[in-house]
Amino acid sequence: TSVNYSLGFTVTPRPGVRLALDAYQIEVKHQIGASSNIGIDRTSGIAVDGSGRPLTPEQVDHIESLLQGAGFAPGTDLVVHYFTDVGDTRARGVDFTAEADSRFDWGHVRWSFAANFNSIDVTRISPVPEALRDLPNIGVLSTAAQYNLRHRAPHDKQVLGVVVDRGPWTIDLREVRYGRLTRYSSVLGREYKLDASFVTDLSVAYQVNDHLRVTAVASNLFDVKPQRVPQNTRTAASLAQYEYAWDNSGPVGLLGGSYALRLDYSF
Repeated sequence: TSVNYSLGFTVTPRPGVRLALDAYQIEVKHQIGASSNIGIDRTSGIAVDGSGRPLTPEQVDHIESLLQGAGFAPGTDLVVHYFTDVGDTRARGVDFTAEADSRFDWGHVRWSFAANFNSIDVTRISPVPEALRDLPNIGVLSTAAQYNLRHRAPHDKQVLGVVVDRGPWTIDLREVRYGRLTRYSSVLGREYKLDASFVTDLSVAYQVNDHLRVTAVASNLFDVKPQRVPQNTRTAASLAQYEYAWDNSGPVGLLGGSYALRLDYSF
């Protein structure tokens, strides 16, 4: 369940200029999230849990019974997590937008700017279910999971745009800045930061006649990719498998830029 509070103001200081400011707070009760890893990994020759800590024979029997209750055969090497009520969260933020129109002898320009600043806090963490309390390293909301919940998206974002109309031509240019990302490293036992990202989108359209319009589109024009994860934050297994690793959980995708030519015909 959630409760949302918001308050906004709009103002037109002069013709062609529009400003808006919105503040909000969203309280979510009984947030659904993933638990810590539960299971048995015997690949090293000894039974360890999902965090790599050795399990006692009693703990192995307990986990086996839980897995069998979920339909898995005895002796299955499996590490799982479950979705449950992890607690309560509160998100607070501010949105600001500004728009302006400029008219010239040769055409029309529309300017826009938008900015968001936000934060998310965990206000309550649910207790561990009774059936799991005797297991090591079990928590409903681990430190890593809390960081994923609170910091998956950047806490600020700005968008600057300009649209130029001149005769049959329309040029739409947008620059997006995604703020710094905060991540948690279980290797270091602390958080680390990734730099802000800048993504440029551009489209150029030409109105051939009353029916046909041709548009060239470049999304992420300069092919910006996610940043590399610092080497000292990676596990030994990750370092052994991959020379580099990228943070693909942020707003910038691994595929980078995409480019297209679009034809629109109206009748």
